[in-house]
Amino acid sequence: TIDEFFATDSWKFYWEDIPDKKYLQYVPNGNHGLTEGYRYQNVFSFYDRLIHSKDLPQMEWHIEKDVFHLDLGIDTPYNISLWKINNPNSRDFRIWEVGRNWKKIVIKNNKSGKYKITAPIDEGFTASLVEVVFYPDSEAPITLTTGTQVLPNKYSFSSYESKIKTKDKGK
Repeated sequence: TIDEFFATDSWKFYWEDIPDKKYLQYVPNGNHGLTEGYRYQNVFSFYDRLIHSKDLPQMEWHIEKDVFHLDLGIDTPYNISLWKINNPNSRDFRIWEVGRNWKKIVIKNNKSGKYKITAPIDEGFTASLVEVVFYPDSEAPITLTTGTQVLPNKYSFSSYESKIKTKDKGK
């Protein structure tokens, strides 16, 4: 989330092109090398479930305007949190701009497993995501997140359009 090379919300440029089943984990306060804060436990837990033919958690999500919509089902235990960070000066969340200052807000579980969580916005730009830890009391918890939302949804530069004409590749 404080990556030195990729935009905090880069997922939105490729997520729809990845075939289902797909999972996402952003690491709050994790830089490009995922030092300090990345838990190898998540990788081991994920592969343990695959190797032993255990079900993986179901997490359906999308972001509509400034609201995270999640459906976690009711059969799998989980903890849910909102993470956020603010940069009052620019839409730049690299570590040297904002430090390791993502803040966690615990959300109370509900019975339906369905959530509508409004993304926070402060002065300047605010990035946020929702994190869900499935099987939190087990030896093999799995952490998944939504994509990151940056508000306001505006950029300092206009979008780039190539002047080079390309052939249609059957799309």
